[in-house]
Amino acid sequence: MGVPYQEVRNVSVHGRNWAGLDGALLRGERLISVLTDAVRHPAAIAQRLLEYGFDGYEMIIGEELDGVEERVQQMGLAEAAIRVFGELNCVLLWMPAARPPALGIADVCFEGLPGRPQMITKKVLRLAALSALELHRARVFWDIGACTGSVSIEARRAFPAVEVHAWERRIECAGILERNMRWLSAPGIEMHFEDFLAADVSGSPDAVFIGGMGGAGCDDGEDRCADGCRRGGVECGVGA
Repeated sequence: MGVPYQEVRNVSVHGRNWAGLDGALLRGERLISVLTDAVRHPAAIAQRLLEYGFDGYEMIIGEELDGVEERVQQMGLAEAAIRVFGELNCVLLWMPAARPPALGIADVCFEGLPGRPQMITKKVLRLAALSALELHRARVFWDIGACTGSVSIEARRAFPAVEVHAWERRIECAGILERNMRWLSAPGIEMHFEDFLAADVSGSPDAVFIGGMGGAGCDDGEDRCADGCRRGGVECGVGA
């Protein structure tokens, strides 16, 4: 391709989860080299990019490099997603055009609850809360009362290095949240569909957003989070 090596972001999914690749995609890296394995092979990588809307990439697959059956091919994600490749391979993802800025998703882009489409933390409140929580300094963020995922998705897209956990007790939100993640290109959110106040919670967040729990629930949630929050950043929202 004739591009400087230092412009390539190197990630590995060999014996690992998707976190490294997800982070590079969310940052909008234009050149990503991927070390693959038998599970996260080129077709699986292409399928994940298509599932989460990262369809602006082309794929270059090198097979049996330096071997007698060496082969290098360039193709679109749709073709790569249905192909079978040799076991020894590596992938280069190339995005010809830069993605638009990630911060500030329009409210109408989110799928809402049936009959309650306005039940969403609105864009202006999402951005204000995430700014107040200083997520650029955080490692772990909890979104409690996530509902259909507007805060979690906004945080995941804007701060790829942060581990985002979405807590929601209403199981009917599960499918909606997952579809919003895919539609709005926000892979890697850890989802917990249980009552946060009754859950056996482990770990310590750096920042917490509480929305959609009601007045007393918000107070109880804030009390439970305050002791474990490493930086003391807890914001209560009204979910609207």
